[in-house]
Amino acid sequence: MKIAIYLDSKEHGGVDTHLLCLLQNWPDKEDQFILFYNHDNDGVKKNIVYLKRIQNLKLVQYKRFNWDRFYLFSFFFAWLIFFYEFIRGVFLLKIHGEFDVLISDNGGFPGARSCTTIIFSSTFLKIPKRVLLIHHAAMPRIPIFILLDSIKIIGLQKCATDLVTVSLATRTTLVERRHFNTMINPIRVIPNGINLINGLGLADINLRERYNITKDEFILGIISRVERYKGQEDIIIALSRLPKEIKIKFKVLIVGGGNKKEIFRLKSLVKKYDLQDRVIFTGFIENKSDEIINCFDVLLMLTKDFEAFNYTIAEAMSIGIPTIITNVGAIPEYYNSDIARIISPESPDMICEAIIDFYNNPTKYSKMAYKAKEHIQKFNALKMAYNFHDLIS
Repeated sequence: MKIAIYLDSKEHGGVDTHLLCLLQNWPDKEDQFILFYNHDNDGVKKNIVYLKRIQNLKLVQYKRFNWDRFYLFSFFFAWLIFFYEFIRGVFLLKIHGEFDVLISDNGGFPGARSCTTIIFSSTFLKIPKRVLLIHHAAMPRIPIFILLDSIKIIGLQKCATDLVTVSLATRTTLVERRHFNTMINPIRVIPNGINLINGLGLADINLRERYNITKDEFILGIISRVERYKGQEDIIIALSRLPKEIKIKFKVLIVGGGNKKEIFRLKSLVKKYDLQDRVIFTGFIENKSDEIINCFDVLLMLTKDFEAFNYTIAEAMSIGIPTIITNVGAIPEYYNSDIARIISPESPDMICEAIIDFYNNPTKYSKMAYKAKEHIQKFNALKMAYNFHDLIS
């Protein structure tokens, strides 16, 4: 089979991790892939070395127009933009020959306009299999555009041969927020999978040494884009509420780039609570995420709103790092209180309690991490790849 994968995203995260795992574990090495990706795609840039090692993969970069810079224009001239993206998609695919399959790899819905429009382009070109893959939650509809949105969604359901989400929670948001009609086209759930390395072969980086963290201090690590909904502020507030004798035993590493205003706000919060010696903003670190996580004593994932699967949590579990995570989105689908400390979102007091509990009962968290390591074996990237292969064969 000749398979086109279309990707339009600026940020790096779970979508590109999923894609890399899928391609690395694809069961039929005779299949040929072409990955179409936008020129400013940080996820592809981050994984480019690993993608180039995949022999049956060809990378094709295209110029992405950022319609979000013209917010009002993009809403009031939505159909004009649709036709522009439709024609561009037809030419982009046609230049590279005939395809058997098109997979549009979308983050949240509707996400990038071109990710949905490429389904219509591939229908025009009569590509036999047209898969719309959605990772994150659907955004609520904007009232004044409900009619246009409904027409487009009906068209998507009829043009896509298959609709796929990575979690039941994501699927539910498509039905409840965007009114996808599963009688027109069912929505299949294919759970994510990870490369199960169990800590072997990880690069030996030493964040303790890099940031002058003593052996007597525990490292609480958050690795994600710095954005308000990711909950970095909640750990800062929680840290400020710890008893002094426990507070001095912990260092927080906030790993990742992100919104400059949010980073400035968080640093102001750190200063307000006099935590400059307890909280470190590392910025983006070049190493793979599992190599960074391996330096933590505890991984924190404190998202305030929605998570679909979260590769960072899965990677931490695969290498035996305890986790403290918020109960949002698909988290209850994949994780439970036997393998992770699960707390409510927007709950600094619960984070505080969890840190104190970890300090007083480290063995308890080691046992949870051991169970988590066994649990995560179920989410094997090879199994995920076989599921996708069966879908399009």
